[in-house]
Amino acid sequence: MKAVRNLLIYIFSTYLLVMFGLTGAQDYWCSTLVKGVIYGSYSVSEMFPKNYTNCTWTLENPDPTKYSIYLKLYKRDLSCSEYSLLAYQFDHYSHEKINELLKVNASIVYLCDSKNNYIFLLYDKNFAQLRRVFPYDYNGLTPQKLDEEEQSILEFLVLNKASPSQFGCQVLCTWLENCLKAEKGTVEACGIVYTKCTCPQHLGDGESESMLMLNNVVLPLNPQTEGCLSPQLHVGQICNLSAEVRRPPKEEYGMIGEHTVKSQRPRSVHDTKALKEQAESAKFMAQTGESGAEEWSQWSSCSVTCGQGSHVRTRTCVSPYGTHCSGPLRESRVCNNTAPCPVHGVWEEWSPWSLCSFTCGRGHRTRTRMCAPPQHGGRACDGPETQTKLCNIALCPVDGQWQEWSSWSDCSVTCANGTQQRTRQCSAAAHGGSECRGHWAESRECHNPDCTANGQWNPWGPWSGCSKSCDGGGQRRVRVCQGVAVTGQQCDGNGEEVRKCSDQRCPAPYEICPEDYAMSMVWRRTPSGELAFNRCPPNATGTTSRRCSLDHRGMAYWEKPSYARCITNEFRYLQQTVQSHLAKGQRTLAGDGMSKVTKNLLNYTQPRNFYAGDLLSSVEILRNVTETFKRASYEPSSDDVQNFFQIISNLLEEENQEKWEDAQKIYPAAVELMQVIEEFIHIVGLGMKDFHNAYLMTGNLVASIQRLPAVSVMTDINFPMKGRKGMVDWARNSEDKVVIPKGLFVSQSADMDGSPVFILGTVLYKTLGLMLPSPKNLTAVNSKVIAVTIRPEPKATESHLEIELAHLANGTMKPYCALWDSTIM
Repeated sequence: MKAVRNLLIYIFSTYLLVMFGLTGAQDYWCSTLVKGVIYGSYSVSEMFPKNYTNCTWTLENPDPTKYSIYLKLYKRDLSCSEYSLLAYQFDHYSHEKINELLKVNASIVYLCDSKNNYIFLLYDKNFAQLRRVFPYDYNGLTPQKLDEEEQSILEFLVLNKASPSQFGCQVLCTWLENCLKAEKGTVEACGIVYTKCTCPQHLGDGESESMLMLNNVVLPLNPQTEGCLSPQLHVGQICNLSAEVRRPPKEEYGMIGEHTVKSQRPRSVHDTKALKEQAESAKFMAQTGESGAEEWSQWSSCSVTCGQGSHVRTRTCVSPYGTHCSGPLRESRVCNNTAPCPVHGVWEEWSPWSLCSFTCGRGHRTRTRMCAPPQHGGRACDGPETQTKLCNIALCPVDGQWQEWSSWSDCSVTCANGTQQRTRQCSAAAHGGSECRGHWAESRECHNPDCTANGQWNPWGPWSGCSKSCDGGGQRRVRVCQGVAVTGQQCDGNGEEVRKCSDQRCPAPYEICPEDYAMSMVWRRTPSGELAFNRCPPNATGTTSRRCSLDHRGMAYWEKPSYARCITNEFRYLQQTVQSHLAKGQRTLAGDGMSKVTKNLLNYTQPRNFYAGDLLSSVEILRNVTETFKRASYEPSSDDVQNFFQIISNLLEEENQEKWEDAQKIYPAAVELMQVIEEFIHIVGLGMKDFHNAYLMTGNLVASIQRLPAVSVMTDINFPMKGRKGMVDWARNSEDKVVIPKGLFVSQSADMDGSPVFILGTVLYKTLGLMLPSPKNLTAVNSKVIAVTIRPEPKATESHLEIELAHLANGTMKPYCALWDSTIM
């Protein structure tokens, strides 16, 4: 403990940053901000100016992630009859944030409310602040005049959390020892929350020399005090505390010892006693040489032209030794302007929205707000007084409307009296509207010169439009009798014919799919059995379709939209690229171009967010690539082959099953894909050397391509080779296989010279069965699919393929093996 006692009697230099309250003077008369200090001791009575309230004293934590702030208050003269002392912490030095903290009253410690003489506080945020304010209740108490020796003392310590210094631990132990002695061993009143400092076991026992309590002592955070921050003292780096203490005489002000730094305090030119009080509360700071400051400038004009503002004055530090000056360089004071400030107009809350102006169709709703009028020349409210928005409660019924009458037809006769006809069409009613009322046809007499002979019929005119679109309507056509004289005979027969039309039954309302909004598209009202069409989404070209069907109860419902005719822009561009390469005459250019096409197609099919039309487009692109390789006699590289089969694997992903079902409603894509794969295997085999083979393994298929001279086939061929290195797990663990007998490799053509060479391709598909068109006999594919292709076509022998396929699902009825020859479909 003697080390601590010796430590506390020395005075060290520090840097104290003095800050002035820049908001209203009523909130921040005076403030002090202390930074760059690891230890300090102050007299509470000298921390704040006399006769002022709402003053603050703030300590900055250099790094809250590494350091904690410990505060110890020894209450001796804190009667709290005139003032109340608050303690709290915060992260941002902002007046608005601090005001919010005070309003919420969260985590604020009221030091006057404690019954203990010693108060210990631990803070881990950026700033710890003490504020002196008026107490909540004076209770008629009067302040007590106490001697300097009985003043309350505030000590603070900035301590490393992970590795506390020896000096810091000694300070904490000294605080605890003093508290235990004062509280006579009461541990509850002397709790310090810390676990990494160990104090002597005899702490607080017996009588020992009393601690020397000094105020206005600080220990700076600088290289000179580096030894005081180490967990252990080392040779050559010690906490050098050998200087003697020089206490400031109370009658001096300004240069005390070597230098003085003081906090900003409000003062009056008539209060000469304030200088002496500020001298007593000065903080010591070491420096070499003397410094000086220029005279204060004149007070500036008031910061506002109305209401309450502030004056500001400044001065400049002039030091011959380049050292710091004593005191602040800027001061402010409150100024009041008698002119009232303008009050701008303020909008009140909006009224509720009104009802829609129409009960059907498009209408509008409105709401209004009132403006509190401005005062003293303030601005009027900015913005609209009324707001309007559209509303649409329901679709209005649309009645059928007669269109314009057609022109009058020619007169029914060319002589004597006849008739003329005209018709009109009725637009269809919608949303429950009524049909057109009135006649759809009109006739009138027409007059011609008298006929001079018996009448003759002119040709029949065209049939008119049907009077109804369903439930039976009528069509009408007329002919004109020409040439009837006064003494002549009329034409035999009728001049008008009528026939039935639109005999189909009109669909009932429940047999019509209502207007629907799905997939960001509006699907119009459509009768059952018909298709509705829309444009494809913005990232694709073509048309989408959606069928209106009837369920088992006869109720209309919308099926899922079909995107089989939608092709995204990327796939459309790739189709155009293929066409441009097909137009090239050079073999190498066409082949290289198709290699790039397969790379791009591989990238486009990997995300699996394409449409059914893109799937059809991919099959077409693969067909064109294969035909180009064949026509140009181009040998695909190993990358081309791998990319080709990986594209097929991507297309056969299980999550694309619905796309295959959608696409095959308009085109048998699976059939063409099998033919393209067989042709591609033949092209790859032609470019291989004898006895060579290629094995392709992907997530949805395993393929083998072999070039086999007939004389070299000595044993049966098994596929897949489940023990092959790199074989995918689903194929290695499956029970599916095919055995190709060696006797099968005999050429069908008898005039072939030498031993024939066969190209054998075998493919095991994991998910192809899900993509094939559903059989019409109510059966389903319940296994994987194995494909075998041999070129040239072998001679028919008694040898047979042995194929074993495991069921995907148990409990099926009447299973059978199906052979599919894509060449005859």
